[in-house]
Amino acid sequence: MSWGGGAFGAVFGNGAGVVTFGKALALTVADQR
Repeated sequence: MSWGGGAFGAVFGNGAGVVTFGKALALTVADQR
């Protein structure tokens, strides 16, 4: 299944990276409370 090419894939990849980073950051903040 094609999601409209590399540009769309790149957006999805970046989004996943941001979500992962956000989760890690949230865990770090929670640990420091």
